[in-house]
Amino acid sequence: MPWMESVDTKLARAKKHLAIFEAESAGFLKLARPTYIRKTNQENTQHWLVGYCTDSIPPMELSAIVGDFLFNLRSCLDNLVCALVRTGSRESSCSGRAFPICMTEPPDFSSLAKETLKGVPLDAITTIRALQPYQRPESTRKDDPLWILNKLCNKDKHRAANFTVGFHKNLTIKIPLRDGSFWISKFNEPVYIGDVQTIPLDFSPSLIADGVKLEVSGLSSLFFQGTDSWANRTVDEILNACLQYVEDRVIPSFKPFFK
Repeated sequence: MPWMESVDTKLARAKKHLAIFEAESAGFLKLARPTYIRKTNQENTQHWLVGYCTDSIPPMELSAIVGDFLFNLRSCLDNLVCALVRTGSRESSCSGRAFPICMTEPPDFSSLAKETLKGVPLDAITTIRALQPYQRPESTRKDDPLWILNKLCNKDKHRAANFTVGFHKNLTIKIPLRDGSFWISKFNEPVYIGDVQTIPLDFSPSLIADGVKLEVSGLSSLFFQGTDSWANRTVDEILNACLQYVEDRVIPSFKPFFK
């Protein structure tokens, strides 16, 4: 139906913004690779590594692109509610209608549904209720894709952009030694790219040949600032999870109402 065109268009627009974010964030992270250099004292009896990144702050434009993605994906759901209303009232303005996303049944969902879902078929309201984050076990509700989408979108619209920060994950440093072996250091926790890392080397400097090159490997990624339970997941991982949930789980649930 033509009322679903706006839903499809919003979804397609969200995908475009996600593709732009992934391309531009990859470009930033490529330039934000860590550099490690070895330093020694004057007597050449002690040595250490110093790691740094010359450009550690992701451009604000990336956070704005994330906001554009979130807005389009979230409004896709609100447009869906309007489409449901118009299956029964073709000329409805859909004023005040929206897709509620709630953490509790009473009073959140029950009170919101009276206004935001007015005119939506009862069976469709039942489906919307079944998709609510509070339907999950309490321990996993805050990891629900709709809850994450709603929280990030509201923050971006009403408070400030969802700033992104860069970290190196699974960072590993290898130094070839004269005897053919390697000194290896692995970081189990993500390393913030804005920090200067100082790593003492616990072996004699004489074990390293002059001019040897360090081998640095690992994955550089962007993360959302915050302490939420899902904050340890990368930005693109979270955005893709929200998109996939809306596209594969939410929207298909309402297809029967648009035959």
